[in-house]
Amino acid sequence: MLGESNWKLVAIEQKPVNFGDRAFLKFDEKKNKVSGKAVCNSFSSDYEMSGQKITFSGIISTKMYCEGIMDDENQIITQFQK
Repeated sequence: MLGESNWKLVAIEQKPVNFGDRAFLKFDEKKNKVSGKAVCNSFSSDYEMSGQKITFSGIISTKMYCEGIMDDENQIITQFQK
């Protein structure tokens, strides 16, 4: 089970990253919702689990500009959408 704890981002495309507590996911298994933060902006989505595969849909995100980290932010959101 995914649990009620935060899942910390530790790699993007198998490359280690260290954003501390600024990039994470939190699953709400009762509502099949996920929310989190992608360094600067918050996001949420519906999700569906099938075996070992998780599919996200209906992704929404805030659109704040954060100096010096937008490349990281965009990479996280792009991977999440895939």
